[in-house]
Formats: sequence, C-alpha cells, structure tokens
Amino acid sequence: VGFQPDFTWIKNRDQADDHTLVDSVRGATNYLVSNETDAEVDDSTFVASLDSDGFTVGDDVVVNTSTENYASWNWKAGTSVSGTTGGAGTGTAYSGSASATAGFSIIKYIGNSTAGHGIPHHLGVVPEMFIVKNRDDASTGWMVYHKDLTSYLYFIALDGTGAEATVSNDRWYSVPDATYNYLQEDLDVNEVNEADNYIMYSFASIEGYSKVGSYTGNSNADGPMFYCGFKPSWAMFKATGSAQSWTVFDNKRNVYNLMDNSLFPDLSDVENDATSLSIDFVSNGIKIRSTHNYVNYSGSDYLVLAFAESPFKTSNAR
Repeated sequence: VGFQPDFTWIKNRDQADDHTLVDSVRGATNYLVSNETDAEVDDSTFVASLDSDGFTVGDDVVVNTSTENYASWNWKAGTSVSGTTGGAGTGTAYSGSASATAGFSIIKYIGNSTAGHGIPHHLGVVPEMFIVKNRDDASTGWMVYHKDLTSYLYFIALDGTGAEATVSNDRWYSVPDATYNYLQEDLDVNEVNEADNYIMYSFASIEGYSKVGSYTGNSNADGPMFYCGFKPSWAMFKATGSAQSWTVFDNKRNVYNLMDNSLFPDLSDVENDATSLSIDFVSNGIKIRSTHNYVNYSGSDYLVLAFAESPFKTSNAR
C-alpha cells in the first residue's frame, strides 16, 4: 500500500467471507470481524504482519485464496500514546496510535464498569464518529457513535442492518469532548462484570482529507449531493432510520464513475456490481446516482464517513 498501515480492513470480493480487521495496537495477528460479534482471535494465517510498505497475509482462504479478488482499506495513525483513562470511576490502562493531523486514532482500553468512563482519543478536537468493540466477549456487537444520530443517547451497530437505537442503559454517557469519549456502564463498551478489553477507532473531519457527516435521501436517481470539499477515494454509508446495510465504495474497484461496486461491512456477501446501487465521486464530494434504499430512500437520513483521493485543499475534476 506504500506505507506501514496502523489499521487494515480486508474483504474477499468473490466469496461470501468475513470482513477481517487488524491494527497495529492489538497486533497484526489479532483479527476481528466487522460482520459478526465474534471475540478477537489470534491467528497469523489471516494477517501475519503489518510491514513498512503494506501487510503480509497468511494462507487462510478468507484473505488469500488463489485467483480470487480482494479489497483492502488501510489507514495510518502513527504516534504511540498510552496512559490511564479518565472521567468517572477507577482509571484503567490504555494504549494506542493517534494522528491529530489525520483525525484518526486507535485506542485499546480496559473497562471500569462506571458510567462516565472517559477514554482518551488524542485527536485534539471533538471526535465526530467513533466505533467500539469488546475484544473478549462474543455476544457484543460493534457500537458506533456518530454526531448526526438523533442525540448522544443513540448508537448504531456496525455488525448489523438495524436502524439507530437507544436503550435504558445507553452506550454513551455524554457527547465526547476534545479529550475523552465518555462511556456508559455497559458490556458492549464498558464492562459491567469484569475488566474486559476493548478497541476504539475515533474519527474527526479534516479539511481536504476526511469528512464525517450526513444527508437526507430523496428516492430520485438525480440524488442528493454530499459535500466533502474534496474528491473522495473511499466512502461508507448507513441509513439511520431503517434496516439497511452499511455500504462502502472506493476508487480502486471503480476507477471511473459510475461507482457501482459496493461491499457491505455488516454482511459476508460478495461484491455487488449492479448500477441500481451507485454513486459518483466528484471534485467536491459525492453525488448519489440511484434510488437504492442503501443510499437514497426518500426522507431517510444517511451517515457518511469519507476520505480524499488527494489529501490537499484542492482536487481535480473527475
């Protein structure tokens, strides 16, 4: 990939296999699966190492079957961080990798079973989106905070198609601030019985590089325009109000518009290449080009996380 990634997400485009996630903080051989609630597994036959110019896979069929096609999405954080968590309750050990310049951090931490537990994100600004997974418990899902959910009392699951939800024991104690993401006392994010291990990925919009936001669908092939301020290379979508899959497009599987090759982080499905689910990456953002419910149901709100093709304040037309 041309650099040493801190986070790698791999999917077989041709087979109904899991989405494999590894990062430098947990160690390259420790993988999680975004479309399942499975606990973390240490197995070097998936990803063996994160290297100076990319990554090395093992021989497991999920990541390395002869002649089959794969997609990998890779992020760099870069600066090692560690310390003791804050907020309410007893502080616990955490460590990670963070880049305020890129608006991205990876933090592993231990739960403390106290509402208001504050996990340092090291972004220097308020995160607009973060994702949490209990690494030890196979019954817990991937919990997502996004600034454009109804309120901080709501969460949405990365491993399922479900709409945003809120429950009596909320996942988030309050909105995050420039130092901490605050957690409720909940098994999914902050262990209620014993000191479980967790991983947290946090994102903040960076001008010319990344965008966290949302738009409202109109069920028209001449769909909404989502403004990024750059030409995207990768984008992920999720409807908040109905049971639709998360959907990812990128400019390596579709070099030119229309962008109609999509993968679904909450499903093991093969790659979809139907124009009925399509978008355009344009010079200043994303133009929705289909009426598919995954990206454009009338009146439905959609969450977006997008990254630039060229991380500068200017971009070329496409």
